[in-house]
Amino acid sequence: MLFLLKRELEKRQVKTIVQMCFAVIAPALVHLILVPITIWCLSTIFREQSYGIIKTLTFTLSNDLVKLLLIYSVFIGWLKYLENKRPKEEPEKQTLSSQYLVVSSGKNSTRLDLSDILYIKAATPYVAIQLEDKEYLHSESLKSIATKLDARFIRIHRSSIVNIDKVLSYKSRLNGDYDLVLQDGTEIRLSRNYVNDFRSCYVSNHPTA
Repeated sequence: MLFLLKRELEKRQVKTIVQMCFAVIAPALVHLILVPITIWCLSTIFREQSYGIIKTLTFTLSNDLVKLLLIYSVFIGWLKYLENKRPKEEPEKQTLSSQYLVVSSGKNSTRLDLSDILYIKAATPYVAIQLEDKEYLHSESLKSIATKLDARFIRIHRSSIVNIDKVLSYKSRLNGDYDLVLQDGTEIRLSRNYVNDFRSCYVSNHPTA
């Protein structure tokens, strides 16, 4: 569970108190549910009389809930501590002096001008780099390629990054998410988890918006 939680936190940004509480409570509840199910399965296989799921769940809740919440809280706090300890001289994005991105697929390598890129999406085991007239598949993870982009590129979903200069407008889906309208007419989803960061970046790049 800790391994899965670490992987999920690497994909999502946990900034608010509500998000932090959810990140602690959700895995703890899953843990509590999995314990009686696992014990019931094992006892059914290896014992003549199996342990009841409800009885085991009640016992686990009364004895382990506080301990689990504490363990997951400490674990998340430790991850946040390591994140804050990351050296400042290792920026997440390159400066604007790096205007190109070299992408490779198989034996082919192509140099792309960053200003031509509309957005980048995860397409496991590749990333799909979308230009106005062509799409490139690149052999790299989205997290890794993000470190090679400059400040005009912003995360809008755990599986996509957009060039803020290519965004014409955005409109609400009335469920917390938004649709971004790009210069070529393409619409791409903005997840509610990234709305605040997107708005700040969009306003700074479009002062009259």
